[in-house]
Amino acid sequence: MLSHYGGRQVNVSIAALDALPDVVDAVDSKIPILFDSGIRRGADIFRTLPLDAKAVLVGRPYMW
Repeated sequence: MLSHYGGRQVNVSIAALDALPDVVDAVDSKIPILFDSGIRRGADIFRTLPLDAKAVLVGRPYMW
């Protein structure tokens, strides 16, 4: 699971979406990647899935 909660408080941290391609390369399709960070609307999902995340978790927007 790729998540970066709390990252908004750290000015020099990399965004989870920016880290996703490197994580995909590192695991080399050996495990599925679930993305759970910064998803606010459907467009965010459509930006994430083409980067080879196998699933996107959207609990918070659904609850709001």
